[in-house]
Amino acid sequence: MTSINGENALRVRDTASKAADQLPPLQYFALDPSWRITADWIALDAPKGLTIDTSKSIPTNVEATHKAVFIRDGVTYELLATHGTPEAPQFVIRDQTSRDTTYAACRFVFGEDVTDKTIVLDFNKAINPPCAFTEHAVCPLPPAENVLPIRIEAGEKRLEH
Repeated sequence: MTSINGENALRVRDTASKAADQLPPLQYFALDPSWRITADWIALDAPKGLTIDTSKSIPTNVEATHKAVFIRDGVTYELLATHGTPEAPQFVIRDQTSRDTTYAACRFVFGEDVTDKTIVLDFNKAINPPCAFTEHAVCPLPPAENVLPIRIEAGEKRLEH
C-alpha cells in the first residue's frame, strides 16, 4: 500500500506472471566513466514544494530539499532530488536522448556516496521507470528543472517493441 497525495493506492504484483520473461533483453549505452559525476550537493534555503505530473496524469505533491549541481563540457546543470531517501536521493530526469534512444517519459538516477557537500550521479546506472514496462504502473515525470538540454548517452535505453 502506498500513498499518493495522502490517498491510499494499492500496487498489485503477480509474482507468477511470465510477462517479464517475454520482454526483450534490456539494452544499455556502453559504459562511459565520464558520466560518473561528483556533483555539489546543495541544501535549498527552504524546502521547495513541487507539483509534478505522473504517467497517469495524477498531479503529485513532492518536496525537494537539495539540488545536485555539476559541470559537463563547461556548462553548469542543476537537478532537484524529488524522491528517494537521504542516503539514495532519486532524480527523475529527461534529456535529449528521450527523443530517439531512451524511454520518452523519463529515467531514474539514484544519488550515491552522499556527503554534506557532494553526491555522486552515475548516469551509467540510469534506469527506466516501471511505467516503461507496463501500462499499469504510475510513475513520476521530471519537474521542469530536471529536463536537460543535452544528450546523456549513458544508462538504460528504451525497450525495443
